Amino acid sequence: MNHLPIEIAAINFELSNRNWAKVQDADYPIFISDKGELISFAKYPNGKLLKLTFKEGFYPVLNLRIKGQKNARLLHRLLANAFIPNPENKPQINHKDGNKWNYNLDNLEWVTDKENKQHAHKTGLIKIPRNENCRLSKPILQYDKNGIFIKEWPCTEEIIRQMGFIGSHIRSVAHGRRKSHNNFIWKFK
Repeated sequence: MNHLPIEIAAINFELSNRNWAKVQDADYPIFISDKGELISFAKYPNGKLLKLTFKEGFYPVLNLRIKGQKNARLLHRLLANAFIPNPENKPQINHKDGNKWNYNLDNLEWVTDKENKQHAHKTGLIKIPRNENCRLSKPILQYDKNGIFIKEWPCTEEIIRQMGFIGSHIRSVAHGRRKSHNNFIWKFK
């Protein structure tokens, strides 16, 4: 983290009171503040505030060039890469309050795919049907790695709701495309 060059401080005093970091991999100098403001020095020696677009499921996005190719980068990912340590190398960023428009640093955290899905289920962001809505899904049998039967589940969605496992991985095991998921063997009844 560093402060913006002195030229920007002279243009906009409010922006000089932020922490700034260089956006990695961009073909030209772009800086991001800890509040989510972006400034480009590509064609503007004194810098220009950049506007965000809204794509990728209505998340705020910055379009930039990386190695000559146009790329869309999610604002919350740019912020997390610049300001939030990721010692466990987790691949996703979660909005703690479930509001994708709230990209304050204290609302963002690095998570695994499983942690992100569990959070979405707990907060109601993803609705998983209960047993009565499993009519179209096949029952699933759960075994340990030694092939010992553990439990019969009415459907994959119920496993996701209760255990937070990844449904596509469970189905891949049941179809024989994968050996196990979360140290369990899964079979369709």
